[in-house]
Amino acid sequence: MFGMGEGRVSISSDTYAVPNGPPGVAYVVQCPALTPPDNGSLSPTGVNSYNDEVMFTCNQGYQLEGASSVRCQANRTWSSSLPTCRVVQCPALTPPDNGSLSTTGVSYYNDEVMFTCNQGYELEGASSVRCQANQTWSSSVPTCTDTDECAAVNGRCDHICSNFPGGYRCFCHLGFVLMADAHGCGEQFIIIKELLAVGT
Repeated sequence: MFGMGEGRVSISSDTYAVPNGPPGVAYVVQCPALTPPDNGSLSPTGVNSYNDEVMFTCNQGYQLEGASSVRCQANRTWSSSLPTCRVVQCPALTPPDNGSLSTTGVSYYNDEVMFTCNQGYELEGASSVRCQANQTWSSSVPTCTDTDECAAVNGRCDHICSNFPGGYRCFCHLGFVLMADAHGCGEQFIIIKELLAVGT
């Protein structure tokens, strides 16, 4: 802030005189020149006389902290200090149940976060979201729903496909046993006979 300064005598609210200066000469009160805040701008430019008002705005993705406008006062100071432009921050995200986030922690304007689901689950909703200038995310957090592997070609099971959260299992009908590939079923009698033949 700048004050009247020594050696000046106020004549009116918007003028001052300099002692021992030219008689009858008054100078218009002026405030120090302003510079725009980082990542922002001011309007109008080049004005700093008494009662002039200057307004501040921030670039997209930045938020104004401080006074949105200042006015030049009779004591040659601005009515408030220069504001700052702070980058927009979005609320922290939590991963969906049975899923994860690509990044955690603080997220700022234009940051992107991607979602993935654990094995056996599929994503429902946006696979990624972006932090917007209005401090909100571009979409809501998606969900991870259980994939029904049995719905497609019976999960490649020969007989019975049983789905459970995050996976599935194959079962065989009575008289059959599950093969080593965990999908095929073989007749129990034949398998026993083959095993006995190998052992002889």
